[in-house]
Amino acid sequence: MDKKAPRINGVHREIKKLKKKIAATQKQAKIVKGKIAAGGLAGQLDNLKNSLAWQYLDLGEYDAGLALYRELPWQTQREAKYNGIARALIEMEYYDEAGRVLNKGLKRFPESTPLLVGMGLLLRRLGYEFDAFKYFERALEFAPDDKSALYDKALALNDLGYHEDALTILKGLVEVYPDDPEYIIELGQTFYSAGLPEDSIPFFQKAKGMGYPAPGIYGGLFCAYMDLGMKKEALDIAQEGIEKLPDGHPGLHENLAEGCKEFGCINEARDVLHEGLKKFPDDDGLKKLQKDIEDEADRPEKDKKPLMIGLILLLTLLKKTGEKRFKK
Repeated sequence: MDKKAPRINGVHREIKKLKKKIAATQKQAKIVKGKIAAGGLAGQLDNLKNSLAWQYLDLGEYDAGLALYRELPWQTQREAKYNGIARALIEMEYYDEAGRVLNKGLKRFPESTPLLVGMGLLLRRLGYEFDAFKYFERALEFAPDDKSALYDKALALNDLGYHEDALTILKGLVEVYPDDPEYIIELGQTFYSAGLPEDSIPFFQKAKGMGYPAPGIYGGLFCAYMDLGMKKEALDIAQEGIEKLPDGHPGLHENLAEGCKEFGCINEARDVLHEGLKKFPDDDGLKKLQKDIEDEADRPEKDKKPLMIGLILLLTLLKKTGEKRFKK
């Protein structure tokens, strides 16, 4: 896909700016005289590297971010270093090591909101939702307006089934940060989880209209439309998701296959799953649906192909997908 998410574009721009600032600061440090001035520049340089390392993590370049955090001096960057290293390790799924880093950090900085949030993220990743929730609560005791802690608390509440409480937090975040698509998408997902698919649709559509190509938008709209019996709309949005994000997420292929299956188009559903499993061969959801589709294939009476615009578009999409495959 040519168009990148606005947030990713912003991260690339910020990295470029930080690299220029680091280069300029390093150049200035070579010619400056006096210990005080040199020390001030060294501190500025460390702060810039800390910011750059965090941007690398935002971009998903965890090795680069981790390496840069390891270079930072413990004397002046201790809390940031604990936090950055832990986040990188969590994303890289080195959970035991991340836990050790966070425990050491919290012994040194027991009231650190970033470290408390980090421990909550680790526990949530490990499936300890209630323990994670308690860490987010504690983080908010020290920084009640911290948006990361609020957002992660909402996610934990959703994990625990307290969707109404999560909605309250997310509505507040969207009100304060109306241009953040991540909060908007999560608000839509929370409405859906709360059993209100009709209320979720406007938020998914809003995020989609912002040019934010997230798989969750298409998955959320597909599920909401299906729950409301809007099968044609569900199939259309599933097709659009595959067109916009062909390598975005296995769930997009699963949605399109489910949409085909709903209309009795078993062969087309099998083709969609075949393409999905070529890209995501280890995905359990696709494998399970493939088994269901094979069971359906044994029932010829189900394999009827209604002539409708959505399915004509689907056949065109599959044809184009095949053409692209043979050109590579």
